[in-house]
Amino acid sequence: MASGGSHQILCQAFSWADAAPDEAVRELASSLLIIHGNADSQIPVEYSRTIHANANPDTTELWIVPGADHGFVHALEGYRYVRVQRFFERNLCARRLDHLESENEA
Repeated sequence: MASGGSHQILCQAFSWADAAPDEAVRELASSLLIIHGNADSQIPVEYSRTIHANANPDTTELWIVPGADHGFVHALEGYRYVRVQRFFERNLCARRLDHLESENEA
């Protein structure tokens, strides 16, 4: 496949103009962790705040990282990035254990 082939296929099948995560999140049934740097040069932090405001407050977390540009939260936060691991443990591992326990009871 030529360079960029899969990207071209994706772009042909999907319109970025139709993407509306701030609306789609209203229907989200799973947990969501939003991580955004407040120095993001590509996407304004207000987008993440809007998504968070529209999401289920019981299952959604917003982490705004001071001074982080787009894609550089891990570099600035270092050891604090364990917050992501804890989110997965709380929201994925716990559900998996609940599922396994219910299978064992059956």
